[in-house]
Amino acid sequence: MRRDTMFRIASMTKPLVSVAALQLYEEGKLLLSDPVAKYIPEFAHPKVLEMLPEGSNPAFKLVPAKRDITVKHLLTHTAGLPYDFDAEWFPKDRLYQQMYSLYQEAGISSGLYETDGTIGDMVKRLGKLPLSRQPGEAFEYGMAADVLGRVVEVASGMKLDDYMREHIFKPLKMKDTYFFIPDSEQPRLAAVWSSDWHGKLERVPDGLHHEGKYAFSPSFPYKGPKTFFSGGCGAVSTAYDYYRFAQMLLNKGELGWCARLKPQNRRTHDDQSDRRY
Repeated sequence: MRRDTMFRIASMTKPLVSVAALQLYEEGKLLLSDPVAKYIPEFAHPKVLEMLPEGSNPAFKLVPAKRDITVKHLLTHTAGLPYDFDAEWFPKDRLYQQMYSLYQEAGISSGLYETDGTIGDMVKRLGKLPLSRQPGEAFEYGMAADVLGRVVEVASGMKLDDYMREHIFKPLKMKDTYFFIPDSEQPRLAAVWSSDWHGKLERVPDGLHHEGKYAFSPSFPYKGPKTFFSGGCGAVSTAYDYYRFAQMLLNKGELGWCARLKPQNRRTHDDQSDRRY
């Protein structure tokens, strides 16, 4: 392992996109209280999925959401937008099994494998699906940061990768952080390994792999259409680059000459991030 080894940072992408949203909040381009539907109309008038007693036909009903989904709900993971692979982690939870089926039918991607189209395409489909919880009433880790990434695109008028590069990566000198890595940097990307029950290690080859209802591909940072910028888990970075980002947060929004967040909004970021971690 080298100092400049690059990693698929997965959900560590979420704090990066959260900071992007808070920058736009500072600039007056969005409010935390804004309905998500202001930026993605498909999220207007959301419905919530409620499971009926086991054996019922149909198995669930849809009820109107008590309130709109807001930008703050996305930041705090309280929008009712789980991951599809929650069904793998909670195999006896009928709600997650039903959400998995709906996500699969709609072509909802977690961002952990090569995905066609754009995040804008995907969240439009997601916005037409029912929520798993009433907005603002329960923490549920999942797709909220992907939706937030699309909000950043709409509010800024830039593609997510362009916004992140110009407003976060370049100012913080995170020179090795990307959504999709250049071909020349591929040898620096850490390999993905798996182990069996006996501890035998095997390198995971390129392409889509399934472990039950969990799907991933080691090659998503350098293969495929490279148009799907997942705000939830799509970035690649190095330990040093991410240290610079974390140090900026620790320094109350500043790193050297570069101020990325006003102190009050750095506290807002910490408040959202600390809810369940």
